[in-house]
Amino acid sequence: MHAAHPKNQWYAMQCQASKERMTATVLNTLDNLIVYLPEVQQATSEPARSIALFPGYLFVQTSMDTLERGRIETMPGVVRLITSGDVPVPVPSSVISAIRQYIADINQQGGLVAHAFRPGDAVRITRGPLCGLEALFQGPTTPSARVQILLELMGQFSRVEIDRQLLEPVSHHTNPQPNMSQRRSRGRGRPIRTVRSANQ
Repeated sequence: MHAAHPKNQWYAMQCQASKERMTATVLNTLDNLIVYLPEVQQATSEPARSIALFPGYLFVQTSMDTLERGRIETMPGVVRLITSGDVPVPVPSSVISAIRQYIADINQQGGLVAHAFRPGDAVRITRGPLCGLEALFQGPTTPSARVQILLELMGQFSRVEIDRQLLEPVSHHTNPQPNMSQRRSRGRGRPIRTVRSANQ
């Protein structure tokens, strides 16, 4: 790993799915480039292994003065640098530090726990203000602290992010497509509270 320079900044990079580690290894051969692939332990994996925290993404630290974007984006496994318009977007060092701390905390707790949910599965929220509501699982299918569900609120479907630990599977004898349009309360006459979509 190369030494950091005061002018260097972090940038997010998209790479080919499932090839994050290979891409990081290739990029590490370049001069004036520091590569950070956030990996976290998978708690239920035997033998224990680390997986990418952000599948398909990693971070590189370099200086815009020496950034060889054309060369970097033609390296094996690289898809593109994340840009705004055509300008690479710097990632604050505080964000990288927060990611490192998050991974340390998760690993100390035993790692990410895998879930068996698949897109389209019927799930129920078990705790919190939306306790008892049913929804459709959206993803991701890989271990993640937060996942997305499709929830009907006030007659409109919203994609909502929620902690995966707050979900349980719902068993249906037919294909899991719950008629959520008939549900207008959380039970016991309590009205459904509006929740902002994760995409808003």
